[in-house]
Amino acid sequence: LNLQPDITGPNVVELSTGVNSGAASQNYDQWRTRLAIDGGITIFKRTGQFNHDIKAGYQYFRGLSDSIQDVFEGINLTVLSGASQTVTQYNSPVDEEEIFRGSVLHVQDNVAFGRFTFNLGLRFEHTEGFLPEQGAPGGPFSSPRSFPEQDVFSWNTLAPRIGVIFDHSPTHRIAVKAGYARYYHAAGTGYVSPPNQNNLGGTTFTWVDLN
Repeated sequence: LNLQPDITGPNVVELSTGVNSGAASQNYDQWRTRLAIDGGITIFKRTGQFNHDIKAGYQYFRGLSDSIQDVFEGINLTVLSGASQTVTQYNSPVDEEEIFRGSVLHVQDNVAFGRFTFNLGLRFEHTEGFLPEQGAPGGPFSSPRSFPEQDVFSWNTLAPRIGVIFDHSPTHRIAVKAGYARYYHAAGTGYVSPPNQNNLGGTTFTWVDLN
């Protein structure tokens, strides 16, 4: 979201009408990416009266959020019927970054025995989120600052999956199924961003215009 062309003054909100004039309250450029690389193998094996369909795999994933935010002249103003009310001074511009990454190992075996089919699976996932080294150049109301890399979380989860299918009809038209599986929330940059100090913030003051 970019500022309008040919603007000459900061954002001003008329409180009696809600009308905005001047620049937009802020401009920002945000983009997010997620990379996933995975591979797997499938093995079919018969052991006595048991038929096995074994699948195993690995996945690596990485997500990034990068948000550049700025406020024109570093301030937003409010007026009431044209009379000055408040001024908010911002620490813009900022370039906020968050990263998460992880690995997944999973294995599953579909075992067929007579009229029964058993689905047995296990999934292990390691996920970590961190704030890379970052900083801001400073603006009209803020000084340059920098922040070192910061670890935010590191999760290890183990999720089982168990299922059974019973085909009690010789015609294979009706089957009874039951199962249990455990799922965990997928990590995202929203879990990483709360402790990030390199984000847009401001301080609001009562605006007394002596002119």
